[in-house]
Amino acid sequence: FNEQVDIYALAPVARGWRWITPSFARTGIRNFMATLRMPIVLGNDLLQLKAADAAFDGLRVVYNVSFGIAGLIDVASQVDIPANDEDFGQTLGYWGVPAGPYLVLPFLGPANIRDGVGLIGDAATGMIYTGLPFYGVLVVRGVDLVNWRSDYLEEVDENRRESFDYYVSLRDAYLQNRRARVGRDIEGEGEKGG
Repeated sequence: FNEQVDIYALAPVARGWRWITPSFARTGIRNFMATLRMPIVLGNDLLQLKAADAAFDGLRVVYNVSFGIAGLIDVASQVDIPANDEDFGQTLGYWGVPAGPYLVLPFLGPANIRDGVGLIGDAATGMIYTGLPFYGVLVVRGVDLVNWRSDYLEEVDENRRESFDYYVSLRDAYLQNRRARVGRDIEGEGEKGG
C-alpha cells in the first residue's frame, strides 16, 4: 500500500514541489520543522535523563528562534551546537521496553510496536504544545513529508532499482537504524525486534 502511495502520489507531488520550490525555501522549511519538533526532542532528552543533550537542545531552540528568523535558519549548527534526534520510541527503548515485531503502518511507513506507540506519544505531544488541532498537525506533517521526500527522490529510486528485494532492504535498514539509536542509550543490551 505505502509503495503504491509513494509511487503514484507522494513522489510525483514531491517532484512538483521540488520544481516550484527554490532550494533555500525547502531548506528553510526543513529547519523550521526541526525547530518546531525540538520540544519533543527536548522532552525525550529529559525522559532519558540526558541533561547535557537537553541543555544543548534548549540552546538550539533559543538560538534558532531568536537569531534564525523563527527557526528558518539553523544558526545553532553554524555555531557548532550539536543536534540530537530523540523520540518517544527511543525513550521507551531506553527504559527497557522491547521493540516487538516489525510492521509497516499505512501512510506512516516502517515501525515496530514500540515505535508505533512512540509515534502516538510524539504526535499527542506535538498537538499539545503547538495548540494545533488534529487536522492542523496533519497539514504540517504533510508539508514536512513532501519536503523531505523531495530531498530523497534519487536515493529512493536508486535503492528500488539496486535492491534485490526492496521490502527486505527497507526493513533491514529501519531495524538497524533503530537498534543503533536505542543502542546508544542502552550499551550492550540487545533488542528483540523482528
